[in-house]
Amino acid sequence: MTGIHGKHPTPYVVKDPPSEKLTANVIDSDSPPLVSFVIPCYNDDDVLRERLQSIQQQEYPNIETIVVDNGSEDQSLRIAEEFADKILKVDGPLGRVRQKGIESSMGEIIGIFDSDNYLPDSGWLGRAVQYFNYDESVANVWPQNVGPKNSPPLSRVYWGLWEAIIEDRIENSRGVCGGGTSLFRRSALEEVGGIDQGVHWGEDFNLAVKLKQAGFSVVYITDSVYHDTDMGDSILQFAKKQFLGAEAFADNSFGAMNLSLSEVVYEQFVVGGRRMVTGLTRDRDPAWILFPFFILIRAGVYSYVMLKNKVVK
Repeated sequence: MTGIHGKHPTPYVVKDPPSEKLTANVIDSDSPPLVSFVIPCYNDDDVLRERLQSIQQQEYPNIETIVVDNGSEDQSLRIAEEFADKILKVDGPLGRVRQKGIESSMGEIIGIFDSDNYLPDSGWLGRAVQYFNYDESVANVWPQNVGPKNSPPLSRVYWGLWEAIIEDRIENSRGVCGGGTSLFRRSALEEVGGIDQGVHWGEDFNLAVKLKQAGFSVVYITDSVYHDTDMGDSILQFAKKQFLGAEAFADNSFGAMNLSLSEVVYEQFVVGGRRMVTGLTRDRDPAWILFPFFILIRAGVYSYVMLKNKVVK
């Protein structure tokens, strides 16, 4: 992988570079740049307060918080008013919601997070922004996502599989990385035209592909953020989310993810199977007993949607 604009060789993804490698002087520790967090919101009053508090409590001195509401009918806006510097009301796909938030922000660094993400401790942001100093080609610092402590079993399986797949993609230079739940340099987002406003599910992969094609690189850090998705609350909720994802990705045979169908199957069954074994033997987490049901539901939903789309065409 060449560096940005082909100037010098740079790995596409760098995992946890040591501090002695952070020498690019992109971030000045003595004068930290403004970081703008752009948080989309839709009926999230059950989780929004804790998420925004985790941003407000950062020791980092220069933060802007923007909540972009997509038509909430609960108490989300009232909660946002307590914490946000700016509140926008934007209709349309998630890509448009995020991009309008980016366009209204002022930061040199943009935090594109969800309303169910929250930061683990008050020093996280200060640590994370330093990774931009790895190289001038770094477009985004992409943290590992983990479920909160005491997550339900299905959530532990979901995030354990996510971690295993990402690690395997990085090791084998497969697919794209870092399109969502990241800190981004504004200059990189502007160079690739930002997030495509017509995309709903998969807008993160869409952005990741554009950044990769432009020659930008990603720093992946295992200094994790929490992702309290409701996908793991029940088998029914998990299945519903799989249908939404399948409609977005299966129609183009996973091209939006920059993966082939065979690569997706490999990730889910081979990488997932290995992770199940380590989950049961090394981690001694009984949640991994659920993995066969997890993967059968996911495979069944995606196969059904792909078949249905072919019949319709």
